[in-house]
Amino acid sequence: MANLYKIDDLTLKQVASICDHTFLMDDTAYHEKGKELKISASELRSKAFYDFLYFAVNTDLTPHALCVRPNDVRHVRRYFEEGEKNGIKIASVIGYPNGDWTGTRDKLIEIRNAVQGGAVEIDPVIPYRALKEGRRDFVTDEMRYITGRAHDFGLIVKYILETSELTPDLIKEACEIANSCNADFVKTSTGMGYSIAREEDLIIMKQNFPRGIKISGGVVEANYRSLLRAASGRTDGMIELDPMKIRIGESKLIAEKKSGY
Repeated sequence: MANLYKIDDLTLKQVASICDHTFLMDDTAYHEKGKELKISASELRSKAFYDFLYFAVNTDLTPHALCVRPNDVRHVRRYFEEGEKNGIKIASVIGYPNGDWTGTRDKLIEIRNAVQGGAVEIDPVIPYRALKEGRRDFVTDEMRYITGRAHDFGLIVKYILETSELTPDLIKEACEIANSCNADFVKTSTGMGYSIAREEDLIIMKQNFPRGIKISGGVVEANYRSLLRAASGRTDGMIELDPMKIRIGESKLIAEKKSGY
């Protein structure tokens, strides 16, 4: 395999090539700081968002994609259009952060907004509470419908399982459903759950889903190698470094270095 690399020897630039660099905070994350500085939370968020875009475009640790909320997608595309072309994809979360709270029709509206804004990938949150309640048919029907419509738009679909909310058996079941719906990826977490990405969950996902695996939730320099080993499905310490087979969702990993920034 031409893209086979030893995980322990990966450079951060190579790791960045499979990263979805992420900005998903809403205004509420800036309320307290806004009060201190006497600046509106929305103004602070806007500044942080454009700092995020500037870094992604100007660092030499170029990510594969930027992942943002649906309403932010058009701002990313406009920023890209006004600057130098860089080949970074645009992705959007759907039904974030609670896949049960957002109905199927509302998820479809978010998908349309994302597509119109310029997204080429989506990360929908599955209705994991429904899965926990044993409503597999409902979960399957929604995921099949969402996947079908998304693929009609030419989108890559990466389902967020929110693994911290699921037992090992339910993680397996969620992977089986995603596979039956022809999803492109399964992904660990929104990053909003009580647990970060775990090696044991990634092993289950790799064993039960034949396509892409996305690691997300608390991924930093201290743990990304062990998480990659778990997601690789291999025992020789190697990984196929292909963004259509393995992806990392992160907000801090490549920004920690700020190489070339």
